[in-house]
Amino acid sequence: MPPCATCPSPFFENRPIAPLRAGALRYHDKSRQKRIGLTTNHGRGSSRHGETRRTMADPTEIELKLDLDPADHAAIAAALAAEPGVDAHLVSTYFDTPTLALRDNGLTLRVRKTDKGNIQTVKAAGSAAGLFARPEWERGIDGDLPVIDAASGPLASLLQGEPVAERFTSDINRTIWTIARDGATIEIALDRGEVRAGELTASLSELELELKAGSPPVLFALARTLAKSAKLRIGVLSKSERGYDLVEGRQQRAFKAEPILLDRHGTVGEAFGAIAQSCIRQFRRNEALLLESGDADAVHQARVGLRRLRSVFSLFKHLVRDDPIADRLREELKWLAGSLGDIRNLDVLLKRTDGTVHRRLARERAKALKLAKAELTSDRALAIMLDLAEWLAIGDWRDQEAATASIAPVAVSLLDRHRRRLRKRGRHLAKLDDAHRHHVRIEAKKLRYAAEFFASLSRGRKALRRQRDFLEAMETLQDELGLLNDIATAPGIFARYKLGDPPEPKDLGALLKRAEKALETLVEAKRFWR
Repeated sequence: MPPCATCPSPFFENRPIAPLRAGALRYHDKSRQKRIGLTTNHGRGSSRHGETRRTMADPTEIELKLDLDPADHAAIAAALAAEPGVDAHLVSTYFDTPTLALRDNGLTLRVRKTDKGNIQTVKAAGSAAGLFARPEWERGIDGDLPVIDAASGPLASLLQGEPVAERFTSDINRTIWTIARDGATIEIALDRGEVRAGELTASLSELELELKAGSPPVLFALARTLAKSAKLRIGVLSKSERGYDLVEGRQQRAFKAEPILLDRHGTVGEAFGAIAQSCIRQFRRNEALLLESGDADAVHQARVGLRRLRSVFSLFKHLVRDDPIADRLREELKWLAGSLGDIRNLDVLLKRTDGTVHRRLARERAKALKLAKAELTSDRALAIMLDLAEWLAIGDWRDQEAATASIAPVAVSLLDRHRRRLRKRGRHLAKLDDAHRHHVRIEAKKLRYAAEFFASLSRGRKALRRQRDFLEAMETLQDELGLLNDIATAPGIFARYKLGDPPEPKDLGALLKRAEKALETLVEAKRFWR
């Protein structure tokens, strides 16, 4: 892509794009999404209405992954009782190098034992909030160890003789149904089992709807039908990711936002989809930990995921303008984020109190957590994520002319706009009242999220150095504004729970000056996108 004449920017440097690391998201453009919907697994399937077949050089599977409680397996089986089911016991061993080179390059390598022999599968990362679409290479092998040769996809060229060894194993009991519906053929797999890495284990309970022929909307329609029998949640973790979480001890940690790798030559629509999917992934991973343990960091990161997701709608409002589904989803996400607000406010105060007040706040926190869990597990909350995943995959926004524009110059314009707004709203920050400082804080969040969303578009040492300095200044500003916001909201929280007056803030004037200085530092920082 040639440089933009009106906005010279490191976004336009003609450099190779970094490979996707494990967990990085790929989001397909509309033409590819349609093409995927008309093909089958492993490159062997038929085409529909004369569309082009895939070949072994371009194999792809597409499946909708849903999480469910193990107790609901019987209900799903009953809902599918009219169709014959086949039971299978699947034991898969996953391999990688000592440095996890395959994972870091977005690949997984497994050997699965079956009644008909061992099957080796290589998959390339390509997941997006429940909808998995990824290249795959599969072959039968003799023995339990993988075969690395020219028929193993990209393995031979990547490893160049580096050895691989067993890292973890999945042990799954699966029931499979194949059904025909609305012109589509769908394979349904109900899985229950565990992933093991040494002495560590992680249980799993999943429902996978794999499209053999037809189009993605049928998957969502079927998912809604099955959701009448069980509480189904959009799944964002593959079995291999569960295993790598065990290997690296991440299974019980709050999940921070991952870097989003955008194609500098890609479109606005592709960027919008990838960013939104990443936010959903952050929310869902932390929601699972929140529901299990009530962890304070998981609550915080789940809220951050929802705030980032809502900011995507705001950032790309030119793309979703006059879309009633987008408007509804935006309001539903606001409600969902609100369900965690009380817990987060109490968590902040619990860190700064002790004695009787701390114990009172802890009791209120327990009540708030119980209420939040009830809302997060409600039919309304479950439907939001499924509706959102479908809209992102096949919504009308994909047909907008704005979706086909190049993302790089649009990103420059958006970052400039939010930087100007923050500078304007933050003038004389120390003299502003609480309400106006709150608006400054919101604008600072929008700028930070935008900077993180578009960070991968910049190239070159100077741009990357500026990016680091800018994001550090941005984080410092948010920390200072967060302290001021906690002080401003404390009286209302104490009054709500009848705790008397909160402690007087120490040296409020110094805090205000620090925040003002942090804003000045940010405004003076070089724009990494230019």
